[in-house]
Amino acid sequence: MKKIIKKYLYLTIAFPLLNSCADLDQQPFNTLGGDTPFKTVEDAKNWATGIYPKLIKNHFGPKMYLTDLQSDFLNMKISSLLSGRDFHTWDFTNGEASIKSAWADSYTAIQNMNYALQGFANFGNKEAIKEYMGQYYLTRAYYNTYLVTHFCKAYNEATADTDLGLSIFDYQVKDFPDRSSLRATYDYILSDISKAKTLLAGKTGTVGAREFTVDAAKALDARVRLYKGDWQGAYSSAKGLIDGGKYPLVTDAATLQKVWENDQTNESITQLAVSLSTGERPETNEIYIAKNADAISMIDGVRTWTTVPGSTRTRSVVLNVGMATYLPTQSFIDLFDSNDIRKQAYLLRDYVTVAGTGSAYTLYMVGKYRDNVNLKIRPEASPTYLHEPKIFRIAEQYLIAAEAAYKNNDVTNAQKYLNLLRRARGLSNVTATGSALFTEIQNERNRELCFEGFRQHDLKRWQQDVVRGTPQRREVIVTDPADKYYQLNKPYTDYKMVWPVPNANILIRDGKYKQNPGW
Repeated sequence: MKKIIKKYLYLTIAFPLLNSCADLDQQPFNTLGGDTPFKTVEDAKNWATGIYPKLIKNHFGPKMYLTDLQSDFLNMKISSLLSGRDFHTWDFTNGEASIKSAWADSYTAIQNMNYALQGFANFGNKEAIKEYMGQYYLTRAYYNTYLVTHFCKAYNEATADTDLGLSIFDYQVKDFPDRSSLRATYDYILSDISKAKTLLAGKTGTVGAREFTVDAAKALDARVRLYKGDWQGAYSSAKGLIDGGKYPLVTDAATLQKVWENDQTNESITQLAVSLSTGERPETNEIYIAKNADAISMIDGVRTWTTVPGSTRTRSVVLNVGMATYLPTQSFIDLFDSNDIRKQAYLLRDYVTVAGTGSAYTLYMVGKYRDNVNLKIRPEASPTYLHEPKIFRIAEQYLIAAEAAYKNNDVTNAQKYLNLLRRARGLSNVTATGSALFTEIQNERNRELCFEGFRQHDLKRWQQDVVRGTPQRREVIVTDPADKYYQLNKPYTDYKMVWPVPNANILIRDGKYKQNPGW
C-alpha cells in the first residue's frame, strides 16, 4: 500500500495523458506492453493534434500571471478578491497549489511527449511522420523552457555546471530522475529544438499558424539562446525570422487593439485556435480587466447622483466599472509615450471601483485581456475574457535581436532592430549607446511584453531588484503593510525569485530530491 501511495504522490499527481481528439484512446504513461497507438501515420497525427488543447489550457491564468504579480509593475487594488495575494506579498510557500499545478502539468506534457517519441521510434516510414515528431520535440522543449525559467536560477556561465537544473529525461519514467545541472538542462532544451527545426523544415511558417511550424522552433531557439547568453545564436535565430518581412509589425493603434481584444493574428508566429463549441477553453487573465455594474456615488472625489424618475429623490449612478484585482503602477504607465500606439491597446483607462465604498476613480487597468466578443455565445452575453494563446510573436524577436546584438558589442544592429520596433509603435529612433542603449532595450521589452509572464525572469537575468513602482492612487490599493505591497523591495538574489519544487516531491524521496536553495 505504501508503494502505491508513493507512486500516486510522485510529481504531485500521477501523470494523465494529454487531452486529445476524441477518437484516440491513449494509454496511461505507466502502462507498459500490450497494444499501443503507434501503428499508423494517423496515430502520429492524432498525437500531434492532442498537444494543443493542453497547451491552450496551460498558457493563461496563474501559470502566466503569478510571476507578474510577484514582480514590480502591479499594485493590488482594494477588493474582496484575493487572487494571487500570497505571490504579490511574497508569502507563498512550497505547498502552493498553483506551483504544484505548474510543475505537474508541465511534466505531464513532457512525459506524454516522451511516450509518443518512444512509441514512434521504430516506425517504419519516418519520413511520413517527421512533422509530427518535430512537434513532439518542440512541445517538450517548450514545457522545459517554462520550467527552467520558473524553477531554476537565471543562467550564469560561471556557475552553470553546479547550479541546479531540471530533471531531464527522454524516456518513460516510473521513478523521477535527479536534477541535472543548469548547463545540461539548457543544452538538452536546445538539442530538442534543433531536432524540431530539422523535422519541421517542411512545415512552413505562416502568420497566425495554429500549430507549431519551423518558425515556431526558430522563435523558441532565439528565446532560449537569449536566456542562455548565447548572443550570436539568439541574434541569428531572431534575425532570420525578422528579415524578409513574413511577419510584419502592426503600425496603427486600431489594428493593434484588435490583435489583443479580438485575437486578430497579425504578428503571431503561433496563435492557437480557441472555439466555444469544442471545449478547448483557456484559463483567463480577468484579474486585470474584469468589469461589472456597480452603484457609484463618487467619481474621482466628486459626488455623483442621478434623480429618481418621478421623484425629487436622488440615488447613486449605476456604472459598468472596472473590478480588476491588480492595477499597473504609475511608474509602469509612465514608460509609455503619448505617441506610443501600444498605450491604448496594452492599457485601458476607465472607471475603477473601490470595493464597498461607492467610489470610483478614473485609472488605468491592464488592457491586453479585454472581453473578446468573438469568444462569446452572443455579443451581449456576459464577459468571458477568453483569448487565443499567442505562443510566439514577432515583436519578441525584434527585442531578442536588439538585446543579443548589444550584448555582442554590435551597437549598429542593436539600434537597428530596436528602432524598427519603436518606429512601428509610433516612437522615434534611439541614438543612445553604452548603458543608455541597454536601458532603452530593457524599457522597450518592458512595454512590449508587459503582463505576458516575462518580467520576473527578465529581472533575474538582468540582476535587477524587485522594487514596486509608485501607485496611480493610494486610495484604491492595499497599503498595509507597506513593505509587502506598494513599497515592496526585494533583491534579485532573494531565494523566492526561484519557485520551489513542490513539497510533496521532496517528501516522496525522503528529502533526497534537491530543493532550491532557501526553501
